[in-house]
Amino acid sequence: MEIGIACAQAQLDELIERAVNGEHVVISSAAGSVKLLPTSKPSSRPSRPSGVEDLWGVLKGKIHYTEGWDTPLSNQEAQNFFGCQRSEEEPPEGSDRRSCP
Repeated sequence: MEIGIACAQAQLDELIERAVNGEHVVISSAAGSVKLLPTSKPSSRPSRPSGVEDLWGVLKGKIHYTEGWDTPLSNQEAQNFFGCQRSEEEPPEGSDRRSCP
């Protein structure tokens, strides 16, 4: 459906509804034409404030760890991965734990 801008102003709600339902709606003026494109249908979920709180629990049950994932790297593995060797001694207090540049 193509409609002039003067008529479109009077029935904008109806035109938006038609576009949301899949109908092609084009509004024309002397300057050119624009097509109404729906972004997506509104979610049936109640709206919630956005923020960090919304992220809690998002990945629950979706991440599975392999046994031994937290085992320290050997010197050879550290050399291969980081390009440096792991220090066997504890770092001085307050220093960066990494001994590699």
